[in-house]
Amino acid sequence: MELPSSLYRRRTVLAVIGSVASVGVAGCLEESDPESTNPSPTDGDPQRRTIGDDTVDQIFVDGRNSMYQQGATVTTSEPSLAWKRDLDVDYYSRIGRGPLLSEDSLFISNNRDILAAISRTDGSVRWRFSETAADPYTAHRASVARTNGVVVTLVLNKRTRDSEVIGIDPETGQKRWAIPLPLDESDDEHATAFKVDGDRAYVGTTTRTDDGVSKLYVVDVANQRVEWQASLAAGNLYPEDMAIDDGTVFLTTDEAPADMANVVAFDLESRKRRWDATLPIGEGIPVVDTDHVYLPVKAADGPDSITALSRADGTVAWRFEQRDAPRTGVTVDDEHVYVVDDNRLYALEPTDGTPTWSFQPDGGPRLAGSSDTLPVVTENLLVAGSWPGDEARIRAIDKASGELVWRYDVPHGTVTSPFVADETLWAIGNDHSDEGPITLYALTGQATE
Repeated sequence: MELPSSLYRRRTVLAVIGSVASVGVAGCLEESDPESTNPSPTDGDPQRRTIGDDTVDQIFVDGRNSMYQQGATVTTSEPSLAWKRDLDVDYYSRIGRGPLLSEDSLFISNNRDILAAISRTDGSVRWRFSETAADPYTAHRASVARTNGVVVTLVLNKRTRDSEVIGIDPETGQKRWAIPLPLDESDDEHATAFKVDGDRAYVGTTTRTDDGVSKLYVVDVANQRVEWQASLAAGNLYPEDMAIDDGTVFLTTDEAPADMANVVAFDLESRKRRWDATLPIGEGIPVVDTDHVYLPVKAADGPDSITALSRADGTVAWRFEQRDAPRTGVTVDDEHVYVVDDNRLYALEPTDGTPTWSFQPDGGPRLAGSSDTLPVVTENLLVAGSWPGDEARIRAIDKASGELVWRYDVPHGTVTSPFVADETLWAIGNDHSDEGPITLYALTGQATE
């Protein structure tokens, strides 16, 4: 069935772009039955258990921010509750969304604890870095990751005033090592973005002076040293989020001055900018696949969109018009780009943004594209949390057809999209209030024959 397409006109920026394909949200596409579970299209498939790697090492699963758990599968029948526990930790800020999981612990990053380790056996707090650290620290708005046997994050040492990349022992919570960054105090340079990929940590900085320089620092985590630094921009770029893939760092921000590009592709081999662009992205994070960089665009005088930029040169490959672009981003795997728009989930063709199917709940908790409710995609299902509302629901959706496979309700205002580790789905329920509990759910189960 042919879908309507049109040329999409922007109010400003990206004047270098020529003709651009645009796909609207209206059109002829397959829509799944609303909010009623269906016999799974994967019936008969032997891979119907919840099973995956023992660990989750990146907050958005990988350096691409894809939310794709490669090799993992999710049960095609409603899971059962193994256990739940109210957590004595904060879970409210955008820093350190996750969670990360080691073989024994789940790690939550927040302002109070910097990092807390929660037992995967019973949900008890194993340690808090705010208590195990010898020095007082302040958390940067930074991601955390597992690599080289430690949990790595970016902090400010309140005693020395150094910004440090630190490695924390996952068993004891003790700081194993710290790498101070040689920031320029004369320009009041400070770190604003952080991400780990393999043996390297990447730190983006900005300054508070008119003639300062924003920089990218590359830190060798294995050998605990700053490997090199390079200029990102003259002035206060204020990079906030990163994706890293195949020798390129993609940086985004909504804090850049009006005359400065806020989407930057930086080549790690040449140590120079590959291309840049200016887009009204809000808090959107860059998500990349083999060919594109995907960003949610919130235009002031036109429709919102998911915009796919060419990884090669930053030109717009296509736009998918939306009523309400997701706050954070999209989910991608080897087959589709998954987008939430106004309580509807779409599967888009990555080549041109054509929608393959859509799913919309018939009432109940809403789907959302925020940092903790982006759908997680596995080899057979998408699993998505909900936010906000008076109740919360986890939904499992067949990624081939868009049909609802099962749902699981929790008594909270929101629930995170669950991650798979070993044979368990891990999710956090939260009421977004000072009084309401933060509850960790461990869900297990296997489809019946």
